[in-house]
Amino acid sequence: MSAIRNRKITFISSKSVALQEQEEIMCATSTPMSWKEEVVRFPTEGIEPESEKDAKRLRRKASHFVIIDGHLYKRGFSQPFLKFLTPEEGNYVLREI
Repeated sequence: MSAIRNRKITFISSKSVALQEQEEIMCATSTPMSWKEEVVRFPTEGIEPESEKDAKRLRRKASHFVIIDGHLYKRGFSQPFLKFLTPEEGNYVLREI
């Protein structure tokens, strides 16, 4: 106990630096539409690309997909529906296996 009584405690105080207000600027940029968004928007909203070549390509690609309850499924070889998962959902499925 005598060692504890002989210890000195020194308090160091320093002046705080005032923070300057900074203005935050956020720039929203539009990202190009992914292939999944194109496939989903074509049957639901009827939106096709401008060029006829791209519209024909999208119609051909969209024929392999179906939307059930807002989820995108691909028709498999023997016609089972294959659900598209987000990366988070995919990681969850892999952890559960």
